[in-house]
Order: sequence, then C-alpha cells, then structure tokens
Amino acid sequence: MAARSPSFPRGVARQRNAGRETGGGGGLLRSIALLLGIALSLATMLSSTWLSLVPLLLLAVGAGLKYPGQGKFGVKVFLAVLALAAVLVLLFLFATVPPLYLSWISLFGFLLLLSLGSPKRLLLFLALLVAVPLLLAALKGYFTVTSCNIVRVGSPEELKSLFSNPSSVVLVGHAMADAIAHAQLSPNERVAEWEEVVIEEAPYWIFAVTPLNTIAENYVSKLILVHVQTGEARVIPVRMPVGSGLWLTNNIEMRTLLATAQPVGNAYPFLHGGKPYFAACANALAHLGLVECPGEVYVYDESGNVRVSRQFSGDASMPENYDWEYLDWYVKEWLYYLSGLSPVSFTPFPRGFLWIPASPYSQDLLNMTLLLPGRSGGTVRVYFGVSPNNPNSVVSIIVANNTGVYYYDVKGLGIYSPFYVQSLVQARLPAISGGDPYARDAQLIYSRGYPWVVP
Repeated sequence: MAARSPSFPRGVARQRNAGRETGGGGGLLRSIALLLGIALSLATMLSSTWLSLVPLLLLAVGAGLKYPGQGKFGVKVFLAVLALAAVLVLLFLFATVPPLYLSWISLFGFLLLLSLGSPKRLLLFLALLVAVPLLLAALKGYFTVTSCNIVRVGSPEELKSLFSNPSSVVLVGHAMADAIAHAQLSPNERVAEWEEVVIEEAPYWIFAVTPLNTIAENYVSKLILVHVQTGEARVIPVRMPVGSGLWLTNNIEMRTLLATAQPVGNAYPFLHGGKPYFAACANALAHLGLVECPGEVYVYDESGNVRVSRQFSGDASMPENYDWEYLDWYVKEWLYYLSGLSPVSFTPFPRGFLWIPASPYSQDLLNMTLLLPGRSGGTVRVYFGVSPNNPNSVVSIIVANNTGVYYYDVKGLGIYSPFYVQSLVQARLPAISGGDPYARDAQLIYSRGYPWVVP
C-alpha cells in the first residue's frame, strides 16, 4: 500500500507558496541590483567624477538585498554598509584621493557579494583582488606615456643659453633656508608649505606660515622668502583664506579636489606683482585610472577668489604653470618606456622579455633635479637621464618650463653625472669629524655652460 503524503492545512500551503514567490522575486531584484552596480562601477571609471558615489550607494542596497534577515530587505545591513561607505568617502576626501578609485572599491564590493556562498567564486575573487591592483600599478606608467605624450624632442644647441645664467647657482640649500625661515616664526606658528620658485627673476625659497590652531585661525598668516644665494629673509604678512595646512575646505588640496574630482598634485605659494597667491595643480585621471595627464592649475588670491589656467599654457603670471610632483613621476616613466625618438615610441618591455630585446633608448632618471630661473621669469626644471649600464654618464637632459617639456639627446657631449662629480670633489675635502652638514639633502650642484659648479 502506497504511503500517503502528509497533508497540510490550506493556509499553511498558501503561505509556503507565497514565500517561494517572494524569494524568487527577491533573488531577481538582488541580481539586477548587483549587475547594475557592476555596470555603474565600470562606467564611472572612464573618468574621475563624483558620480562614483552612486555605485557605492547601490552597494549598500545590494548588501541589504543579499542579507534580508527576517524581512524582504536587510535594513541593518544596509545602514552598516552605508556607514562604512560614508567613512570611506571622508577618508578619501581628507587624503585627497580622487573618487575614481571609489568605483574600484564598489566593483570589488559587488564581486564579493556575488562570490559569497561559493568557495570557488570566493577564491577567484581573492585572486582578482590581489592581481588587478598590482597589474594596474604596473601598467599605469606605460598607458600614460603612450596616451599622453607631452615631451617634445629638441636640439642640444638650445641648451647653451639655459645653463649660462650665473644666478642659477644655489648656495643656500633647503635645510639652511628652512632653519632661516623657522627663526622668523612665533611660538604659535608653523611652516605649512614650501617651494623653490622664481620671483622677480631671482630664485627664492618661499615658505607659507599658518597658526598652530587652524580651527580657530584658519588662514595663512605670512609668507617668508629666503634668497637662494644670499640667505636674506623677507617676511610678508598676509591673511589668505585658502592654502596648504588649513582646516576643511580652506585647505587648498581639499577645495581643489571638491571642485575637480581629480588628483591634486603640487600646491605652492608665490608672489606676482607684489600680491600673494596660492596655486594647486589638478591632473586628469581617466580610462579606469590607467591614464593621468596634466590638467589645470587653480590659483587663489588673498581674498579666496579662484582663476583657472591650463598646465603648460605659457601663463607668465605664475612661476610654475605645471605640477612638478606629477612631472617627476611622468619623466621617469617616459624615459623608462622609451623605444625610439624619430618618431617617439614606447615599448611595454623596455629592458627586454623572453625573445624581445631590450630598448637601446630606455634610461633611468637621475635622482636630482635642477631649478633654474627662466629667461621669461618662470621656474625651469631640469632632469637628467642616465644609461642603466653606466649611471656616471648623462645620456639626456629634459627641460620643463611653462610652455612644455623638452628632451635633448646629449650622448655626444660627454657630460658626467653630477653625483660622480660630487664624489670627486668630496674625495678632495677633509673628512667631517662631527655635526650635520646643511648641504646633505640639498641639491647644490648646478651647471654653468657644461662644467659643473660644486659650491
């Protein structure tokens, strides 16, 4: 006799069927939310904007749908993920990290939600979590120089006038200038920013000073100028509401990030026409964060008013119309991936890989940058490329000014590395028995013509 199947009251059966229908609908809604979140994360990676907050908010919704608890939507899970996202946004804001990377975090968050419940998918997610950031970091330099080549090749003859200026010899290094500037401070002040710039065709170390308690006194209180040759100090009282080291949106880096949603590089004070200004450089981040190109310079006056100028536009109203922090990284990557000059080309394997030979043009960037007064009054930065096999010989000179970046092949000139020249000079000096020389960390080797001058 066949066993009878257990019977249930009609109300219980109806509740079970309704539960299955609700679970199916909830699963479909959850899948749609997760797939939509992945699509939005990828879309907001094409350029850095504050729209990257949208997939982060959707991630909290997806987590609430993934773990509904006793109801159809997990309110506690949603609020917990939302609070975590808010903390993350604040951390990015205070660290001035562009929001494009929030989209990457959202993408990995959605992938994590999809992989939970399956050990194989979770293992694949962990592998991607480790491999993708490493791959992006390795490829960013190559994709940037190939997508955004800002260097022009010039003739070495153009260098003769650049290195013939006697005022380019810096006798007061940063360590000594910093000591001179600190002697001008009161007990409740601190140096918030410094830079070496050209003011009135003369090079100066310039220091921006703020009160110690910027919550109560949220402004730049003075600028201190120290001449790079004489060490003479000038103190200029100011009251600038926007600058480095200030609180919240008075901080120039945070204010520029809020206005642009782009990576903020070098920020520095300067004088023009006797008036104080503070500048911050913003670059353009795009293509999943793999490409970063020069963007704009945001210049704030003593009243906090802003004007915007394109980098390398030749703007003579500021000493540096470019981001030297970005340029230091860019020139290093440009020299490393270089594979040809006529025309300029690059290779992803500059030092060779398997059957691919090494590029004869690939160079290392010398860890020393010269700052020279330009003929038009701006600051000129000079970089040196050396051969990986012979770091004592300079292969190329790269010059950056307010109009652009220029590459010069100087292999035929036989210029020795300045560090090699410095070692020759130090070998002839008596050993220092004690103390700490001011010039230890200063860039004190400058060229006049093609000989090196070692103060």
